Amino acid sequence: MKMNRMKINRQTNVYIILLSLILLFSMLVSCGENTVSEITTAISEISQTEAESNTSEQTAAITSADTTPVINGIKDMLSAYPDGNIGKAYNCGTARNSDQTEAAGDESHLYVIQKTDLNSFNTFAQTLESNGYTRYFSREFDGNTAYGFTKDGKIYYAYFSELLETARIIDDTANVALLSELKQTAGNEKVEFYQYSIDYVRGDTYNTNDNAWMINCGMCYVIKLADNSLFIIDGGHKTQSSDDALESFDVFLHNICGKNIDEKLTINGWYFTHAHGDHVYFTYAFLTKFHEKYDLVNAFWNFPSFQTMGSGYDSGTFTMKLSINKYYPDATVYKLHTGQTFTLPGVDFEVIYTHEDNATFEGGTNISDFNASSTVLRIHIGGKTFMMLGDISTVAETAICSRYSNAFLKSDAVQLAHHCYNQVDAVYRAVSADLILVPNSKEGYQSNYSKVASAVSYAKTPQILTAGEFTYKIVVDGSDFTASKIARYTEQYAFTKPSDLSFNGLCVEETPVDTKFLNGTKELSEQIHVKSIVGTRGAQKSESPSYLFDSSSGSKWCVTNTTSCGVGFMTKSPVTVNGYRLYTAGDTATYPGRSPVSWTLYASVDGKNWVVLDTVYKCHLSTAAGAYSTFAIDNPGTYQYFYLQIHSVENGTTIQLADLRMYGTVQ
Repeated sequence: MKMNRMKINRQTNVYIILLSLILLFSMLVSCGENTVSEITTAISEISQTEAESNTSEQTAAITSADTTPVINGIKDMLSAYPDGNIGKAYNCGTARNSDQTEAAGDESHLYVIQKTDLNSFNTFAQTLESNGYTRYFSREFDGNTAYGFTKDGKIYYAYFSELLETARIIDDTANVALLSELKQTAGNEKVEFYQYSIDYVRGDTYNTNDNAWMINCGMCYVIKLADNSLFIIDGGHKTQSSDDALESFDVFLHNICGKNIDEKLTINGWYFTHAHGDHVYFTYAFLTKFHEKYDLVNAFWNFPSFQTMGSGYDSGTFTMKLSINKYYPDATVYKLHTGQTFTLPGVDFEVIYTHEDNATFEGGTNISDFNASSTVLRIHIGGKTFMMLGDISTVAETAICSRYSNAFLKSDAVQLAHHCYNQVDAVYRAVSADLILVPNSKEGYQSNYSKVASAVSYAKTPQILTAGEFTYKIVVDGSDFTASKIARYTEQYAFTKPSDLSFNGLCVEETPVDTKFLNGTKELSEQIHVKSIVGTRGAQKSESPSYLFDSSSGSKWCVTNTTSCGVGFMTKSPVTVNGYRLYTAGDTATYPGRSPVSWTLYASVDGKNWVVLDTVYKCHLSTAAGAYSTFAIDNPGTYQYFYLQIHSVENGTTIQLADLRMYGTVQ
């Protein structure tokens, strides 16, 4: 309307000027020279007035058009927010890049806006859209509202909490793709949820004296999606990533997908709760070993900035990222934010919490326990919900319960937080789930029961599944769960040790033999299943029986308070053993009395029926550190199970060896 009035005014002024020129001509005919001068001056004044009028109207029009601010980028966004107090930038971290040594340069940043309301938040969203921003995501949930925007190839995310009267605006530089654009494939297979049994200790507090390849943390869940692709949650610790563990996981994934072991599988998503080594390292080891057998399409996480929250960060996170970047440069990595949702074939996901919910107005964080940086994801399968808490602690619990109602958080299944070590009663009360998933052994669950008892007490009919003894397959049948047991992979290595371990050899002193007979044989340590090793407990966790087979003179198997001990193991294939070597421990010069002097080496084809391969009596090993003595097998045979029984020691009640190495051929 203002522009129309401006046009009419200009037309009127033109008519006035024309009439003035006609009048001037008439007056020139009848008037003198002085009068002509006066008329000329008048016309000049009229023209100047017209020019000033036009300039004034143009200025007014421009001023009117500028009442809607021009918004380009996060600074303009924050300036355009209609009310509230705007905080300092919080570094949310990068996505797939590494910030271990310095900032990656593509970190997302979050700004807290306090003392605002939904009306202002929605006005802000409308202002962005009027400035050419495209709203790609919109969601209202339990007093929260979330929007996603894009413009000029950049991504922004904003979410508001009515209970907290707080908005959070994210300049989402780390993300290069939208969750709404996840590729979908059709599928009608039954969705299956698995709590996978990784190598947990049984009753020990951290790791164990029994086997080096076990620990009290880590977790792994697998979902077979409706299109027969896979969604994997976390993995395990370095000590849960033995070759046996990796190879067995490969077999497991092929089995549940109904594929031959040499067929390629699709991992549609690998999701990580947080940047602790017991949740990420397994992935690095697995993809390094088997990347040619798997297509990784997507990865999901939201790790905080190492530069902001380095305390508690695990270097395994960077090796995990390295493996994805190296083997899957085309995989899409998504940095998740609270309130977002996404869908993969047959399964819906929603992000309940990230470390960003604990970002402060001052640009810092409330998190002091790194476990509270865990992302919380709720999974929807066939009308049932699984609340996956990762390793959250009380700081995360407070943020969750201050944002949501109990009714909203109510779920059908819950993964207990931090392997049962953290107590988050308010979350367990809100979730009130009947199916309780325990990412620890039965012994680990029982020893920490006081911290998770509330999860059981709030369940109407609790069903508790611990991960140390079995892998559990869970499917949704109508309105209920069906859980079935799958034997742990280590069951394939089980054997019965020889029934008679008494010394039955000839009492003839023996000395090591010449090593020439080993020519043409192979050192067989790589053939040993490390997860099959079972023996007398070590004096401490770094001296378990596993260290007898690590081909290192810097470690040892050491047993105290006894004069006899034993250890058994299984090889990957049947082997013919021609001889073996025993290596003294690294501190033998200081403790020469700890070396064994009499022993028997047994062998078996089936792990049940045993024969004696070699018996040694009063053989004095070298007193030098890391020295080996070689022994021949007089009657070699082909076997797959072996057991070494030590009958006596030089003196005292402590027995130790650095290594047992067998030599022969693989059948």
